[in-house]
Amino acid sequence: MITLGQGKGTKYLLSPAYELICPIDIQSYYEKEIDERQIIENFNSEIITGVLRKYNSFTESEIDKLIMLQKEYQKNISELSKTEYNKELERDFH
Repeated sequence: MITLGQGKGTKYLLSPAYELICPIDIQSYYEKEIDERQIIENFNSEIITGVLRKYNSFTESEIDKLIMLQKEYQKNISELSKTEYNKELERDFH
């Protein structure tokens, strides 16, 4: 939550980080007539460039797990030749 102002003039706004975790009810979205839907025409790149840089969406234990997995991945690929590495990438995408 973001707080603007003080005293009686205080306003409270949802944090931009809420966009990362807000639930989306797909069922109710498609139950509405197309004219009633709030349609977002383009991808909001501000979520990546602004929100994700300012707000952490992971817990400390999740970050530790991701760091450990990244190190394991780097160790595993360091043991592959360039040809083996490229074959693995191709295999994962097919």
